[in-house]
Amino acid sequence: MKTYVRGILPVLLAAVTSAGCGDDPGLTDADGNLLCSLDPNLMFTSLPPEAIPALTQPEMVSPDHIEARYLNTFDRVLGVVVDGEARAYPHNILWHHELVNDRIGETWITATFCPLTGSGLVFDPFVDGERLELGVSGLLFANNLMVFDRIGGDIYGPQLSVEGQCSNFRGESLGLRSVQEMSWGRWRQLHPDTKVVSDFTGFARNYGSNSYPYGNYDQLSSSDLLFDQDNVDKSRPIKERVLAIRLGADGGRGYPFGELAEMGETSVVNELVGGIPTVVFYESLGG
Repeated sequence: MKTYVRGILPVLLAAVTSAGCGDDPGLTDADGNLLCSLDPNLMFTSLPPEAIPALTQPEMVSPDHIEARYLNTFDRVLGVVVDGEARAYPHNILWHHELVNDRIGETWITATFCPLTGSGLVFDPFVDGERLELGVSGLLFANNLMVFDRIGGDIYGPQLSVEGQCSNFRGESLGLRSVQEMSWGRWRQLHPDTKVVSDFTGFARNYGSNSYPYGNYDQLSSSDLLFDQDNVDKSRPIKERVLAIRLGADGGRGYPFGELAEMGETSVVNELVGGIPTVVFYESLGG
């Protein structure tokens, strides 16, 4: 199954106090060995664990419900369809919670969005048949959200790596589900019976369209980075959105929105990606 991921690569949180990975005793064993198979120079502690509270089975409502009025037509959502049921997980919610552990019928999924990298993925949250309830660890790797298992307490690894990189999860991998990222208006047109996360989450947050908490950090004109990286490709604006097709742990292909927009308000790209016939659809408004 191919999974299509749209994201800003990289978009980083603008104002967080951080310390180096080595300052956090939770990332070393009794002998001082690092618990993560990651470059410690790119790991940072940004916040305490669960300072950003993940949601589990939030209330889901219909598009016309009063608790869905926080959404405007052009707000972005992560959309999934599981066993014929469509659900939307808005950026507006994920800016403040980053992870939603949800159950659709008998199927558990975890919708994830990192505001620092702008990356949205949806996981099958199982390792060796055991369900993980993912939470926000407060750690970052290359400015990307690192998740941990709330049930067992172990750090799993960065969202974008997909494969486990820490503790007992090294060598393991969560499954990926197909996810569509588009405007709320377009998702509603495609799936009029969809459910969407209610703004009654139990947390005192403003989930409105203008509630993005990091100022202009995700704007194309912004070149700010919180944690400097010497591996950032600056051949294009570093905050440009891309459509990314992931091919395993070591490869993939990215389609910058700017390049797609140059083809017109709507564009279609047909090509082989990793030997697989692939079609990319782009729509500049409502897409």
